[in-house]
Amino acid sequence: MQMILELENGHWQRTKKTDPACVALADKHYSRVTVGASQFTRPGENIVYRTADGNAVWVSWRSQFERKDGFGRAWECTIFRNESQFTSSLLIKEAIEKTVEAWGPLPVDGMVTYVSPTKVKSQNPGYAFLRSGFKRLKKRTKKGLLIYHLTQERFTEARDSDLVVDEIERYLDLLEVAFGTEDPDWYSIIDDIANQLTTYLRKIRELKKQKNFGFQDTSFRLEQFFRMLGELDSELDELYWTFKWE
Repeated sequence: MQMILELENGHWQRTKKTDPACVALADKHYSRVTVGASQFTRPGENIVYRTADGNAVWVSWRSQFERKDGFGRAWECTIFRNESQFTSSLLIKEAIEKTVEAWGPLPVDGMVTYVSPTKVKSQNPGYAFLRSGFKRLKKRTKKGLLIYHLTQERFTEARDSDLVVDEIERYLDLLEVAFGTEDPDWYSIIDDIANQLTTYLRKIRELKKQKNFGFQDTSFRLEQFFRMLGELDSELDELYWTFKWE
């Protein structure tokens, strides 16, 4: 039976740990302990999110006790499964942001999650978490799981990169209008847009130095951005190749 969900902004909607759609997704996930059980979360405090169509699930978990893995009072993403059309990294960042809205700022010990390198289809296991600001630690668990850790600072930086993406989207909309007109006034916006490139480049370089892959979503939009600029002005095509990706 389809559950009635509270309408919220964004892709995620908060739901219960007995949500049938979430239980079904959990049953297909490698971390599932008891397939078919009516619940799939740990003892303790959990926040369960699902997409409206029930094709993605996320659980944030925290305990009132000190963790046994050395991460203090860190929160944990105990399950994230995405079978929706939405980009995983964007869903991860939004889920964390919603968790922060519910629980307050990330604790000093941050947030942690574990990924099996042998039980996921990706050739780069956990890459979506890297794109969300998580850092892959060198050590692994005794079971060979990869460990990903997120601090508030790294998460803020990754979310800030989304603001750059929003700005690029706005410029892309303007450029699409420029394609349909020969009015020279439209082409004057190219100079204004080009002046923003150094800001974008600086932000990406800063994130690269910190090995914060939150910039990847920005890089994708910048590529489209430059291609459109190159179509409008051949001189900017050379700038595109200089920027990309020294």
